[in-house]
Amino acid sequence: MQGIRDQIAVLQRDLEQIIASGEVEVQNNRAVSMSLQKIGAEVEALGKGSQVIIDGAASILGAVVETAAGARQIASAAEEANTASREAATAAAEQSQGAEDLAAAIEEIGSLADELKNQNA
Repeated sequence: MQGIRDQIAVLQRDLEQIIASGEVEVQNNRAVSMSLQKIGAEVEALGKGSQVIIDGAASILGAVVETAAGARQIASAAEEANTASREAATAAAEQSQGAEDLAAAIEEIGSLADELKNQNA
């Protein structure tokens, strides 16, 4: 009978150690679970931050595309202005030549008028 009681006492101590060990494991698992929840929250925050960065990059890309289009329009307008300037210079040169020709014709008419006047006098 004493042997059975000793075995029951040993068994009781073993069970108490198992229960204590289980409680420690439960506490460790709770700590791990809390750490995992914190990590999950941090990963979620990082994901939101990454999305903000992606959105910002998309906005910047859109602005760059619009700026490039504006620069192309400015270059086109500058080319058109350059062409118009060349055409205006050509027209001015032609007008100047026309004025010189007109002045020469007027002088010729004046000279002819003087000759006719001298012949009739």
